[in-house]
Amino acid sequence: MTATQAMGTRVALGISTLVLALAASVSPASAQEALADAQACYAGRFDRCAFAGDAYHEGTGVAVSFEMAAQLYRYGCNGGDMRSCRAMGWIHQQSPGHGVPTSLSESHRYYAMACTGGYALGCYDLGTLYWTGQGVPVSWPTGQSYYERACGMRHADACREVAYIYGRAMGVARDYQRMAALLRQACDLGNSTACQEMVDPVGAATRADAEEGTGSGGAGGAQAGQGGAPVIVVGMPEPQFQDLVQRFRRDTRTYAQIALARDLASGGVTLSCQQIATLMQTSAIDSTRVQLGTTLWPRAVDPQNFYLLPQALEYEGSRTLLRQQTGH
Repeated sequence: MTATQAMGTRVALGISTLVLALAASVSPASAQEALADAQACYAGRFDRCAFAGDAYHEGTGVAVSFEMAAQLYRYGCNGGDMRSCRAMGWIHQQSPGHGVPTSLSESHRYYAMACTGGYALGCYDLGTLYWTGQGVPVSWPTGQSYYERACGMRHADACREVAYIYGRAMGVARDYQRMAALLRQACDLGNSTACQEMVDPVGAATRADAEEGTGSGGAGGAQAGQGGAPVIVVGMPEPQFQDLVQRFRRDTRTYAQIALARDLASGGVTLSCQQIATLMQTSAIDSTRVQLGTTLWPRAVDPQNFYLLPQALEYEGSRTLLRQQTGH
């Protein structure tokens, strides 16, 4: 046993009592599973660290503890588990309130580690940072390169993103034939929306242009400013918006967040799509994010930037549901 593994074992034994105490009011079977994953993680089974971290982050079998989740993700990433590295990137992007300080530079670093280590979702997330300019200058070519890398790793959503880049001429020459091939690839990999779109890729690209206000000029997923970068549209003034974000993060229970969103929508608040996406991401649960996005969408001042809302979701099924509920 290595020194690191020995230390991990001692830590695992030390958290056993904590795990069982936190799990007193939940399913014993789920609690024991969370404990087993945590002990295995600290004993050197780094592939189990992300599962244990997820249990603490989502409250599956144990009480929610973002700090414990971050500790497990970090330990797994240091041990070479790329899913744990990606999780570290995600919580750095979502914080405060997720066990680590907010840091897009750290998010970028961990996503890059996951991507370099062959984890497709890390490449996909890295592509989104560059595509939307989160913590880095907007760079569609760099974003596309990471999407293509993730697609090559058989990530269905990434293949669909690249399909639309070519179908809508977003920084590249329009190529419907390539769009169709990529949609078929995404479909074969399990993206059900791509299966529908590949029947008529030209129509799909045209509808996307119309919905996001870009017309037939192929300007991209948002209105184009100088150099082809998306225009940043201001909704709620930033100081007030940051206060609002903290209100959402103070109580992350689904019913509390939805009630707050409904109050905002009925009160006539105005938000940019980027702000709505940020509020969606205050929840760790995709289904809650969909409800938040659906509730707040009518208050968007820049409907041409709707594409930012699906990017705040983790699963393609959630993106499909959001589009259905918002009419997109």
